[in-house]
Amino acid sequence: GISGIAGWGCFIQETADKGDLIAEYTGEVISKWESERRGLIYDKFCTSYIFGMNNDQFIDATRVGNLIRFANHSNNNFPRYGAAIKIVNGEHRIGVYASRHILFGEELLFDYNYGQTWNKFVPIEKSIKGPFIFFSQRNETTAASVTTS
Repeated sequence: GISGIAGWGCFIQETADKGDLIAEYTGEVISKWESERRGLIYDKFCTSYIFGMNNDQFIDATRVGNLIRFANHSNNNFPRYGAAIKIVNGEHRIGVYASRHILFGEELLFDYNYGQTWNKFVPIEKSIKGPFIFFSQRNETTAASVTTS
C-alpha cells in the first residue's frame, strides 16, 4: 500500500515475534558488474531493489521479486526487520527476520545501510491506488504474510 515514508510500502499481515522469518528476499541473481550498471540506471529514478548477497552476487527484485522489496528505509534508526544471508543447498539466500515484535498491519522497515549521506525522501502521489496483492499462507519462504495495501 501507500507508505507514509516514501512510495509503496510493505505491511505485515500476521503478528511476528523477534527472530521470526518474515520472508525471503527474492529476485534475479546478477553479478557485481551488472548491479553497478543497473544501479546507475535506477539512480535516475531514485529507486533500487538491488540487495547484495556477497562480493560477487546481488539480487535485483526490480522485474521479478516478492512484496518484501517494497519495504522502506527506517528513517528513525529503529528497523522492524533485519536480513541474514544464509547458504541453502549451496546457494546464497537472503532471509528477512523480525528484529522485534511486529504487530499486524505495521509497515515493515529496514536499515538500508546507505550511511549518513543518503537521505532522500521520494514524494508520492497520495491518490495512487492498487494493485493490491495479499499473501495469507505460510510456506518455506514466508513465515508471516505481507501485503502492499
